[in-house]
Amino acid sequence: MLKKVILCVIDSFHPQVLAECFSRGWVPALQFLRDEGYYHNDCVSVFPTMTPTAAAAISTGRHSDMHRVPGFIWYDEANKRIVNYGATPMAIYRVGVRTVLEELIYNLNLKHLNSKTPTVFETLSKHGISTGCINFFIYRGTKEYRTKIPITMQLLSKFNWQYQTIYGPDQLVLGKVVCPDWLDPAGAPAAPWNKYGINDLFTGYVLKEMVRQNKLPQFTLAYFPDTDAMAHDHGPLDTHKSIRRVDKQIAAILDLYENWHKALDELAFIIVGDHSQTLIGRNRNHLINLQSMLSKFKQLRLGSVLTDEELVISPNERMAILNFPEDKIKDDVVKRLVKDYRITQIIWKEADEYRVLKGGTGQKLSFRPGGSYWDRSGMNWTWSGDLGILDYRTQGRQLIDRDYPDAFYRIKTAMDGSPRGVLLSALPGYEFRGEHAPLHPGGGSHGSLHKKDSVVPLIIAGLEKDIPNPRITSFVPYILAYLTCQVQRQHIF
Repeated sequence: MLKKVILCVIDSFHPQVLAECFSRGWVPALQFLRDEGYYHNDCVSVFPTMTPTAAAAISTGRHSDMHRVPGFIWYDEANKRIVNYGATPMAIYRVGVRTVLEELIYNLNLKHLNSKTPTVFETLSKHGISTGCINFFIYRGTKEYRTKIPITMQLLSKFNWQYQTIYGPDQLVLGKVVCPDWLDPAGAPAAPWNKYGINDLFTGYVLKEMVRQNKLPQFTLAYFPDTDAMAHDHGPLDTHKSIRRVDKQIAAILDLYENWHKALDELAFIIVGDHSQTLIGRNRNHLINLQSMLSKFKQLRLGSVLTDEELVISPNERMAILNFPEDKIKDDVVKRLVKDYRITQIIWKEADEYRVLKGGTGQKLSFRPGGSYWDRSGMNWTWSGDLGILDYRTQGRQLIDRDYPDAFYRIKTAMDGSPRGVLLSALPGYEFRGEHAPLHPGGGSHGSLHKKDSVVPLIIAGLEKDIPNPRITSFVPYILAYLTCQVQRQHIF
């Protein structure tokens, strides 16, 4: 029997928090799925560990070198401006509500996401397999939808952006912006203070109604966003309440069946995070002010179009992207940054080689694909310099990663996705300050290469095969292999 697959993405899902929830018996549904299937506490995210980049990776099975969404804030070289998906209220004010709505609802999927890199929804559609998406950032598919912008959003945008045609899977729900007629939007919180339905309770409600009304597609991707805000506000290890709330949403779906084991006769679950978070220190020293450090150079401002500026700073919490309209100042910028111990990796590319400097010490490392050393996934590399910058050690010819999981490959794909730039990754406890960038002193933050931002839990239940050495890019090929193979078998027999 071909099971229906539900992929649940919990934003900022921390493995240590889940482990504690298990030990205290707080998450019976997740514990049931873990016990009936496979469990990993070290699934590796992409770099940077920012939600749009990770969401694109989950939906396409590719890193940013292929999907082309390099961060939450990034420089659009073609249009000579900074893209900001609404990181802070001041950023929204500076860019404009209309522009932010257009970036999130339309441009992210239909302009920024590489049109040559198909989503799981597009690929499954070609095989005649039905798909659905609930509240996830990346939803591009083949079915046409008209957005319905809530009146308060229209007021904020001065009625300059009310409707838009977008393309999604067979069933698409984006809070109140895209809400099908068969769903009663009053069944879950969808007011402006509930983010118009982009919240955990609404996602759980829609998923349950899909099952109850027999409208669940063969594959559905459901996004639970609330843990991210709780981690930012209270710290990454104080998110038990949010994880327990997600567990109740999943339990409500299992409860629709005679018993939970019967549910797994018809459904398969993949539960995973997009990234995790790191606790940020409370004093000013824990905020790395790039604008001030690099004030010598003329910097592009948010909301402006590049003219004669020398430098573009795109702060993404615990990482940052620096772009240089002309490369002539790059060496000078790097010399200034390498003096700061709070910047653990300064990364750029020269020819086919990736180079890394450690802030505060100036230690150097360079590497490139191919060679006689291999990493956890079997990829081969050549390297020279100090492996300690990325906390690698060697065991014979094998590269063993520790604090920076899958670092070579994640750096390579991130750097190839941000051409002509320099990438920065911060020491745990620190984040980058920039123009209207989010700051989280005493709370959680993410974006960096470090495992505290990069490693998430993974539960697979209802499917026969596990995913060895899982990355968040593993799910698309895994799901395609199951669903397309099963469909072909049904046609044969």
